[in-house]
Amino acid sequence: MSTVAEIPSATVVPAAVALPFWRRAMLFGTGLGIAIDERNLAVAIVRARPARATLLATAVIQDFRTRPAADWGAELAKFVAGTGETRLAATLLLPRSEVIVRTVSLPGVADKDIAN
Repeated sequence: MSTVAEIPSATVVPAAVALPFWRRAMLFGTGLGIAIDERNLAVAIVRARPARATLLATAVIQDFRTRPAADWGAELAKFVAGTGETRLAATLLLPRSEVIVRTVSLPGVADKDIAN
């Protein structure tokens, strides 16, 4: 159901060299990116280090909207486990057409009380 493209470890994306050294030194870790399309999920695992970011693996989960969540969720879990990564921070990219943003104005409420 999905297409997994193995990316060679030589694929490297340069880091933002304009950042100060102390900021670049803090840029490390591995993350999972998920982009939702009309019909598919595009998934990528990236390892970030101070000198560069490396794309470890990518996959496309086909027709996730018409399949049960347990089905494509298991496929996603198998992809992540296949890369040998555990505990990944995930970033989700949503289509603009499916996001609703509302601004709430609370006149007369102090800034310290808004969270309550």
